[in-house]
Amino acid sequence: MKHVLQNKKYKNRELDILQQLQHENVVRLHHSFFMEEKQGTFLNLVMEYVPETLSKALKNTHATKTFLPAHQIRLYTRCLLQALQY
Repeated sequence: MKHVLQNKKYKNRELDILQQLQHENVVRLHHSFFMEEKQGTFLNLVMEYVPETLSKALKNTHATKTFLPAHQIRLYTRCLLQALQY
């Protein structure tokens, strides 16, 4: 779940964009709702759970001082390019 403070000066287009996207390599939006808190209005985005991300994989390889295997790099690259092409 993503919890985002809404700035009244700017229109947040993330919700509109996520509602339109439907691709196997783009995280799906399941539900959204607004909450009023002391700091202001927050948009809550309930998205698909993704256990392994490129960011986590890179942090893990950095921490263990290893490299991603070539087949995994190709897989991440292909998925990213397909999502961008969409």
